[in-house]
Amino acid sequence: MALAVGCLTSGGPGIASADGHGATASGGHGAIGNLFQQNIAQEHRQNNNCANPNTVIVQPGGPTATRCATGDASFNKRTVTKGGGSKATGGSGAVSQLVQQNTAQKGRQNNNCANPNDTLVSTGGSLTDSFCSNQNHSRNEHSATKGGGAKATGGSGAVGHLVQQNTAQEGRQNNNCTNPNQSDIVLAHGRPDDRCINQDRSHDKHTVSKGGGAKATGGSGLVSHLVQQNTAQEGRQNNNCTNHNDTFITTTTTEAQARCATLDHSRNEHTVSEGGGARATGGSGLVGHLVQQNTAQEGRQNNNCGSRNGLAVITSGGAQAQCVAVDKSRNIGTVHR
Repeated sequence: MALAVGCLTSGGPGIASADGHGATASGGHGAIGNLFQQNIAQEHRQNNNCANPNTVIVQPGGPTATRCATGDASFNKRTVTKGGGSKATGGSGAVSQLVQQNTAQKGRQNNNCANPNDTLVSTGGSLTDSFCSNQNHSRNEHSATKGGGAKATGGSGAVGHLVQQNTAQEGRQNNNCTNPNQSDIVLAHGRPDDRCINQDRSHDKHTVSKGGGAKATGGSGLVSHLVQQNTAQEGRQNNNCTNHNDTFITTTTTEAQARCATLDHSRNEHTVSEGGGARATGGSGLVGHLVQQNTAQEGRQNNNCGSRNGLAVITSGGAQAQCVAVDKSRNIGTVHR
């Protein structure tokens, strides 16, 4: 049996205006016991939250395939987009096993894809194939975008097992892809193949983009096993890809392969970009096992790729990661602040 998961969002020609401060997801609390959560808040346009297993056992007999894509071929003229919302807040556990995925996405073409959290993937087939893609062929004239939202806050655990993925993304073409967190991937006869791609062929003329948001904050554990991935991305074409955190990968025949690319062929004339956000804050542990990845990216074409933290790989063919950023854009009279 083959397991396939596909998610696609697309945009066509049109003129749009949006003004919102909503999209709030809040997790519950657990004093004693097992607490499993996925808290997701998405706002505005082409946010894709796809194939993120949370405390799941996946055991197909054949290959597993995941496809998560956003495609934008829209035409936008004299548009105004205002944000300020999209908050995802995880719960807390006093004495318990606390496992969370808290995702807040705001803006345009944000892709949160194939990030297993505390998950076992075991297959006897050929490979596990994950493909996460953002494709932008839009035309934007005299448009303004204002941010300030997208906050993901993880909960805390006093005594217990605390596993979290806290992701906040704001802006345009942010790709958080194939970042397993305390997960086991066991392949009997094949390889894991991960591809995370951002491609921008847009044409932007007299546009203004203002940020100031995208905050991801991890929780703390007093006496516990604390494993976290806290990611905050703001701006344009930020790629957070194949960063394994406290993860075990076993393959008996071939190599583990990952490819992460950002490709910019856009044309920008008389545009203004203002930042001021993207904060990722990790938690603390007084007594226990503390493993974290805290990533904050702001601006344009930031590629955080193949950064393995607490990773064990057992394979006869080795492990390979390719990280590429190609900028062939044309910028005339542009301002970045």
